[in-house]
Amino acid sequence: MATEEEEAEALSRHMPWFTWIVRDFSLELESIDGSTLTADEYLEQALRPQRVTEPGSAERNRLRHALRHFFPNRSCRCLVRPVKNESELQQVDTLPASRRRSEFNDQLSELATHLLGESLAPKTLGKGAPLKGPGYAALLRQMCAAFNSGAVPVLTDAWRHVSKTECAAALQSSKQILSSKLNKMNKANTPLEELELEKKLEKVANDARSTFEQRALGEMRQESRGQLERDIKNALNKTRRANRLVSERYCQQLADKLHAELVENCLTELLAADHKERQSRRDGAGERDSQSNDILPMARAEELADLLSAAWRELKARYSRDAKGPAAHEVLLALLEMQWPNSCHELAKCLDVRLERQQSTHHKNRLDLKTKLAEFEGKRQASAAVMEEKQRALVDAQMERAELKARLQAANNALTKARAQHTEHSNKLQDNISDLELQLERINAKASALQDENARLRNNAEGSIGNNRAPANNIKGGGTSPIVPPEGAKGKNCNCLLS
Repeated sequence: MATEEEEAEALSRHMPWFTWIVRDFSLELESIDGSTLTADEYLEQALRPQRVTEPGSAERNRLRHALRHFFPNRSCRCLVRPVKNESELQQVDTLPASRRRSEFNDQLSELATHLLGESLAPKTLGKGAPLKGPGYAALLRQMCAAFNSGAVPVLTDAWRHVSKTECAAALQSSKQILSSKLNKMNKANTPLEELELEKKLEKVANDARSTFEQRALGEMRQESRGQLERDIKNALNKTRRANRLVSERYCQQLADKLHAELVENCLTELLAADHKERQSRRDGAGERDSQSNDILPMARAEELADLLSAAWRELKARYSRDAKGPAAHEVLLALLEMQWPNSCHELAKCLDVRLERQQSTHHKNRLDLKTKLAEFEGKRQASAAVMEEKQRALVDAQMERAELKARLQAANNALTKARAQHTEHSNKLQDNISDLELQLERINAKASALQDENARLRNNAEGSIGNNRAPANNIKGGGTSPIVPPEGAKGKNCNCLLS
């Protein structure tokens, strides 16, 4: 258990600089033997314990002891009276510097330099660790809470709480930086090489450590630092595993792509080219040599195997150039172990199948030739019968054609005669029409003359009636009435006489 002296010494490390200012100082700074003293020596002399000669001396000695122990950094500044005039002393705070004593101004300037210079130091915690703003605020809140609850704040407990709070905050900030940067790396679709990955992981870890060290303080720093290292180790291992998974996917996709592009296409193209070459040779040699052209030469099979090997060499070269990440070698080995024998087996299998197919085709061709020969003979006989039938049909068609040609000639002659008769009849009809038109014109002329004559006679009759109207009106009783031509009467028969 710590003694009172040890507790006081531990507490003194956290106390501020103590400055004792003595105003209106007019004494001479001399020791008992008459030697000159500095202001700091004057303070140290005043803090020495005195003999207990009267009540209260012991209490003052205890106070001197507390000041010496709790404030190891202490100093004294003596200020002379600012002005000599008593009346100006009452309003010294409003006087300009020129009205104050120059000695006082010098001492005041030196005091400001001391207070704002060597006496200012950051608040420390534990073993001298600087206390930053958030930590200092947490310390003040802890002490205020103790004061408000009526308890006496225990600085060691308050500092321990502040250390725990600040280390937890520093650990959280470091974790956030670690998580943020590693998440970006984990989301990348392109894997990193192991050396490049380790450099980036080291930088991320150092950033997290730097963030922690900038804020962590106090006795909890070592424990929190250990927790941070464990978190960094787990996070880095997780990122390494994620990078390996990305590398496996990336390299597997690359390997599958190159295998399909180079090996599978090579097999397909080789077999297609070989088939095309044999087909060309078969077409050029004819059916007679088809069997010999279907057999694959040994030299050709070796050439196909060399081309397949070249495709695999190209695959390995391009894979080594483009593969990335720690899984590149493992994926290539797995591909070679599985696909290299498969491709060779596939080539051999295709060649065997082709040879079997060629033999089967040769046997089938012989059977097909016999069948075709029999079919050709049957078709030839059928064609001869059809040809004979067509010949008879041709003779009948020629006879029918001659008959139809004679009938056509007779019809043309009848048509020519009918056209001549139609022309003659048309001419006669035209002449009759012309005669009728002349008769119609003469009839119309006669009718016009008759109409003129009728109009003249009517006018004459109307004039005769007008002349005889007056005497006729005076006749009473019977008498003879004038004769009026009936309405619509025309021609010579319309001439009427009055009686």
